[in-house]
Formats: sequence, C-alpha cells, structure tokens
Amino acid sequence: MVDSGAYSSVMPLSICEKLNVDIKPSEVKIIQLDYTNVKVVGELNGVLIRLSSTYRIHQIINIVVVDIPEA
Repeated sequence: MVDSGAYSSVMPLSICEKLNVDIKPSEVKIIQLDYTNVKVVGELNGVLIRLSSTYRIHQIINIVVVDIPEA
C-alpha cells in the first residue's frame, strides 16, 4: 500500500480472506469516480505497516475491506 493522501486505505476482500483476519463492521461509504457505490465489507483497525526497510519507521492505519477484484 502507498499513502497517496487518500481518505481511506482499501483492501480487496479476497486478500483479506487470505490473511485470515477478523473484519469489524464499518460505517464507511465509498463512491467511485463514476458515482457507483463500492460494497464495503468491513474494516481492519490499528494495522501496523512498515514504511521502509527499517522496523523503526512505521505507522498504524485503518483499512477498509471492500468487495472489488484484486489488481
């Protein structure tokens, strides 16, 4: 994942299922550029991500799990 300055970090449901993690309910609504709704499945809260090859540079984020195809 890359921090593009977007409001939400998203993950396809298929990837989340491979990670075997608990998905929490979410109130987040996501609308695509063509104004269609994206099906939000839930949210992963407090995910620790490493921002470089050194373990000292990290950030905790929330990830919205959505029903979209893997890229």
